[in-house]
Amino acid sequence: MVATPQGNEAFHRLRAIRDAYARGVAVGSADDAPLIERRRKAMAQMRRLMREDLGIGPLGIE
Repeated sequence: MVATPQGNEAFHRLRAIRDAYARGVAVGSADDAPLIERRRKAMAQMRRLMREDLGIGPLGIE
């Protein structure tokens, strides 16, 4: 399996959250919110492209 730019982006967004927590950012804080949002967007983009590659549409639950 080859890593995709979208997969890498989602992974790096998750690591950014981990690193922020390690630095002391509180879960649910104002500093946490933008990190979570960026990860959600990266994951949504990755899912969309994966479904497109498989030839299926959105599940309608997201």
